[in-house]
Amino acid sequence: MVSILDAKGESAPLSFLPKGYLNHDECYVPEGWFLFGGDPQALNPLPKRKLWISSFIIKKYPITNGEYLVFLNDLIENNRHEEALRYAPKDRAMDNSSIIYGQNEDGTFFLQPDGEGDMWKTDWPVIFVDWTSAMAYSQWYSEKSKRYWRLPFETEWEKAARGVDNRIFPWGDYFNPAWCSMRTSKKGRPFMSEIDEHPIDCSPYEVMGMAGNVREWTASGWSSEGPNVLKNQNREDMPTLYDGLRVTIKGGSWYDPDIYCRSASRLCAGISRLDELLGFRLVSPVSPDDIIL
Repeated sequence: MVSILDAKGESAPLSFLPKGYLNHDECYVPEGWFLFGGDPQALNPLPKRKLWISSFIIKKYPITNGEYLVFLNDLIENNRHEEALRYAPKDRAMDNSSIIYGQNEDGTFFLQPDGEGDMWKTDWPVIFVDWTSAMAYSQWYSEKSKRYWRLPFETEWEKAARGVDNRIFPWGDYFNPAWCSMRTSKKGRPFMSEIDEHPIDCSPYEVMGMAGNVREWTASGWSSEGPNVLKNQNREDMPTLYDGLRVTIKGGSWYDPDIYCRSASRLCAGISRLDELLGFRLVSPVSPDDIIL
């Protein structure tokens, strides 16, 4: 039996999930050690630390327009119109006149050209949603899937992107702009890509799009010193909601230079931020009862 040293330095068997446990859009990141930070060329770099992270499942792709439309339209169908309007993508905070999706007479939403005349695609990551909207989606998705989902903590996001060998990008250490969706990936005007358009932007756990396409909200409150760690284990909790809360953002976007694409790069933003470069994906912690040893 293959074993690893656990957080206490004791031998423990490597854990797996039962066959068929994961859906097609889910990836498993097993518990264990990984090297966090340690890239001096990253944005807001942190020193290299060896951290123990518990098992979790992460969505293979960021949440798409198609998935987000299902969320909003479910709210409409359940007479939660005010919530749907609050969480709809918009380019000005709390201004329903700036909602980017179109609306039918019954209130349901659909994709339409944006203010620049670009027709949004179903398989583009959803953008122009603030942190509270991403949190609302995670709560709704948890209820629908009957499994707890949330935004990833910074440490979880980085392990899912880098694996355990301290690589700089999800695919390794060498950068080629054609390998992910960033500023110089395409000729002409930089533009968003569909979620499966850059297959090389793939982590060791087969998580896609963590170097480019959209930056991503996390559940980590921002600190220039990095996340809360005790005895080499992540001790973060979901931050308390208050005006002025700032959280950590990870990953690069379709408009970013390559420094943003480095997996150890980190940014901060207030939770009310609406941004054409910013989306999100979800994680679900794995309990011991789910695991096969």
